[in-house]
This record gives sequence, structure tokens and C-alpha cells, in this order.
Amino acid sequence: RRVHGEHLVRFRAHAMRTSLLLVVVLAAACSGTAFFEAASPLIVFNSGRTEVSGSSVSYDWNGVTMFCTVKETSAFAVVMGELNAWPPGASNVFLATVSSAGGSASTTFSTTVGKASYTLADDLDPTVTYTISVFKMTEPDYNSPIPTPSQVTVYGVELDDGGVLLPAVVPDYEHRILFIGDSISAGYGALGQGPCVATIENESNAVAWDRVVCDALNAECQVLAWSGMGIVENYNENYGTHLPVVFKRTFASDNSSVFTGWADWVPEIVIINAGTNDYAGAHPPTPQVFGAALFAFMEQIAAAYGDRSLPFFLAVGPMSTAYEPGVHLAIESALAADYTAYFVSNIGILANASNVGCNGHPSIAGHKAM
Repeated sequence: RRVHGEHLVRFRAHAMRTSLLLVVVLAAACSGTAFFEAASPLIVFNSGRTEVSGSSVSYDWNGVTMFCTVKETSAFAVVMGELNAWPPGASNVFLATVSSAGGSASTTFSTTVGKASYTLADDLDPTVTYTISVFKMTEPDYNSPIPTPSQVTVYGVELDDGGVLLPAVVPDYEHRILFIGDSISAGYGALGQGPCVATIENESNAVAWDRVVCDALNAECQVLAWSGMGIVENYNENYGTHLPVVFKRTFASDNSSVFTGWADWVPEIVIINAGTNDYAGAHPPTPQVFGAALFAFMEQIAAAYGDRSLPFFLAVGPMSTAYEPGVHLAIESALAADYTAYFVSNIGILANASNVGCNGHPSIAGHKAM
């Protein structure tokens, strides 16, 4: 349960001797603890773009996950913080999971602007080896009308004095998939059941259709999804940052950020669902303009990864079909240029009321249907 006034979350697992306790402790590491820097090779960050600066690791894209494996400790804390919050007072939300041979338990927690220590487990059995994962559920600079640098920084983890940090145990993925999209792929409003108002608390990329697909295929996903973004027009037309621009960034929310790690992680396929926002404003593009821009984006992606053979899957729906003609034009252009491209229909899914979450976006059931 979340007690908002006390910033406290407690979850007791029946499958393992663990109670997950989240307590925000402002300031530095407490005495009697062992501190391990985030940039340690024993700690793994995957499923997204990160940047190492000294001993810390920063990121802002959805779904970036930190993995740690520990033993000989009764407690585990992560020291982290965020640069900015929008709306004021809102915070990024993370899914923490503690696993052992005896089972697993999960809880969510929110970060605050500035540096803090978050205790995620306080009743571990020191004789047991545990793997802890911390998954970023929320998007870059949540639903902000004007993007502001909002990266999260992990400084390190704290164990009991004498606790041992082992090489992180990470999933043995079989595939790599890149998803690019807007609020739909971010999981905006997914935790609610419509009608309801979307907030950062009911957004979760962990239940979004991209994660459903990747879990089913045992694939490591990178998700580049940001609410309001389009290919040539955004939902909020007073800023000009579009998906083909933020695709080139390590930090989506930072205009000065430049991504250079194209060779470090190359997807096997690319799935794009973008266009709902292009047609949501007063100046929608023609199908020809949208289709040409989408095809140019496909060429940009293939060139960035140095692989013209990348298969593209272009999705339409479930919130709008206005961009479907342009998507078909992009596919026609791609096929004519010897790219591989497929059409994916998510049309009509929201006709079932149980598939509708907050603000007309897909619910958990809707994402599964997609």
C-alpha cells in the first residue's frame, strides 16, 4: 500500500522471507552500510539508453532497468534522484522486484528531485542470494508541454556493512526489439479503468503492449515513447521536438543530448506506432506529407544502426485511424526501396469498454489486446 503523506510502501511476500519496505532517507548513505557505485561492472543497466558520468548512471527513457545481485545483507537501498519533475511535485515511478530461489515480491516507489536513499528491502535473509531489479515505469519528462531536462541519476546501492555485491543476474533474452511511439506505447493511463483522468501514478510502461510483446518473445526491449509526440506534428503544437529528433538522444528531455551507442545494441526488428498526435491538432499533415516523413524516419533508423535489412512493423490504432493512409504510403515507399515493412492493425480495440483506461488510452486489457 502507498501512504502518500509518509512516502512509505510496504509489501510482504508469502513466497519468500522478505518484506519490501520503501523509506525515503534524504542525504547521504547511513553509517553501518556498504556503498557500491552505480557504474560498478557488477551492476547492470539494460532495456534502454543510459549515460555514465564518473561513478553514476543517468537516463530518462521508459523501461530502463537496473539489476543487482546481493548476499550477506538484510537490507538493500538504492541512492538516486531526478533532475526535474513535471507537473511540479510529480515524480518518476519505479517498479522494484526482489527475487530469490524462493520466489519474488514487487512494489512501486516514486523518486524526488534531488538525491535520496530508497530502502527497497529491510528483511532479507543474509544466507540467501537475491536479485533486485528496478524498472522505470514512467516516460521522459511526463506529459510536459515544453520539454525540460528530467533525467534520473542512480548513484549507487547500499547493503549492510559486510554485504556482498555479486555479478548481476540478468534475464537470458533471445531477441532485441525497438519500440518507438507516443503515450500509447508509454502506457499512459494504463493502470486505470475508464472513464478516469490520467496521472503519472496510473502510467506504467511495465504493462504496455510493447512489454507484453517482449515478454511473450523473451526479448529485451528498448522503448522510446513519449506522450504528445508525433512524426511531423505534436499534440501540443507550441514546441517542435518530434520523434525523429528525440530518437537521436540519450536523454529524450535534453535538447543538447546526443546518442552515440548505436553499435552497442542493435535491434532485430523495429515497431513504430506514431501518428495519433500528428492528427490530433488543428494542422494535421496530408497523408503524403506524413507518409514521406515516416519513411524518412525509417531510413534514418536503418542508417543509424547500419542495417538496411531491419524489418519495420508500422502500427495504426487503437485511438485513431487518421494516420492510416500515410502509414500505407510509407510502407509502399519502403518496399519500393527494398526495405522490409509490415502493417500492424490495432484498430477497433477500444470498442470494448474493458480495454479503455484513462483519458481514452488503452487499459491493461487493451494493451494485451494490442
